[in-house]
Amino acid sequence: MKKTLFLIFLILPLLHACSTQRTTTLYGLSVPGLEQFQVVTGVDTSVLSLNNITIEIGYIGAMTREEAELQLQKKSELIHGLYTNMPNPYPGLISDEIVCGEEFKPELVLNGTELYIEGYVTPRRTFGACSFDLIAYRAFVRYLYCNGNLVYIKGFVPLNDTHSSEIAKQIVGATSCP
Repeated sequence: MKKTLFLIFLILPLLHACSTQRTTTLYGLSVPGLEQFQVVTGVDTSVLSLNNITIEIGYIGAMTREEAELQLQKKSELIHGLYTNMPNPYPGLISDEIVCGEEFKPELVLNGTELYIEGYVTPRRTFGACSFDLIAYRAFVRYLYCNGNLVYIKGFVPLNDTHSSEIAKQIVGATSCP
């Protein structure tokens, strides 16, 4: 009797976890070469890793096409704003303006319900670094509106690994809505 109760309390939570999992662990995105990666799935994010390549796939939310376009426009403006010249809060002998060099500014392509960003990121995988000593990775980011949901795929590769950068760029670029 004790063994039966133990098994019931052990198996029921596992069955519940399996039944409540999304039908796809990649939030409706077709990702090429997925079978080669080690996958860790969270609530709204899956992280895939292989050698020096880290791919993050996530779910932002269900929304209309117009809402998705507005969200992506805001994201584009936010990223662009990180690299905009601004007045120095303490002007003086050195500089009156804070400037980010062109080589640090990411490539941004906004096309309706799709946003592509390629550039350098910090060790915490955030945009905005304007100095090579602050950069750790090359990032390839794509936001897509798929079947009423806004989702993203992000590829990160260490700065000095050009071969893996090309692979990550191809994976992010080839990812599509089924």
